[in-house]
Amino acid sequence: MKKLLQFVVLVSCFGGLLQADITLGTANSGNTIPWSAPDIYPGNYQQIYNSGAFSGAIDIGSISFFNTYQNDGASQGIGQMDYSIYLAVTGQSVPDGTIPGGDVLFATGALDGGSFPFGSTLTFSGTPFLYDPTAGNLELTVLVSSGGGPLSGTYTLFDAEFDSGQFSRWCPDCGSNSGYGLVTGFGAGGPSVPEPGTLLLLGIGLVGIAVRSRRRIAS
Repeated sequence: MKKLLQFVVLVSCFGGLLQADITLGTANSGNTIPWSAPDIYPGNYQQIYNSGAFSGAIDIGSISFFNTYQNDGASQGIGQMDYSIYLAVTGQSVPDGTIPGGDVLFATGALDGGSFPFGSTLTFSGTPFLYDPTAGNLELTVLVSSGGGPLSGTYTLFDAEFDSGQFSRWCPDCGSNSGYGLVTGFGAGGPSVPEPGTLLLLGIGLVGIAVRSRRRIAS
């Protein structure tokens, strides 16, 4: 009975871990904004991801966009741009173009306007951002300070989805679009770690083990 109790305590201690990698959306269309077409330069692009699409908290360490759905059969290219990517928790369900308060800089860099073969994935790694869906929706803002289209070839069509309940977007030329956005992958920033409640259970379990060990030594 005591061994069974110890097993239950240990299982409880390591339950409730952070969510692993997740991809939101299923491609049924393609869009060049913001990573290929120059429509927003200078300006910004935003997507809000519905909190209900996440099964739990996730420590976001990478963000990916895919080019797997629509191939025009020609040489495709990425845009030329200087970008900054921000993440924030928001109570809005559809973005409006304003950068929310409390936003955190996730990554900054530049794209070179080079070729981007069909089937490629554009991944940005950055400072891990701990997102808890119980606090609100997740807002992603891509701030572009300068840029233009590909140096050669056609614009790359990144995987997009219409009529999704998982996200919505905003851009200067398209305004707010509920239920539409780029398919997005979120990668966990590192090994899953226990949440605060799990840490409390872990502490209780360790105390119990220590007490039992002391009793054995005393006897």
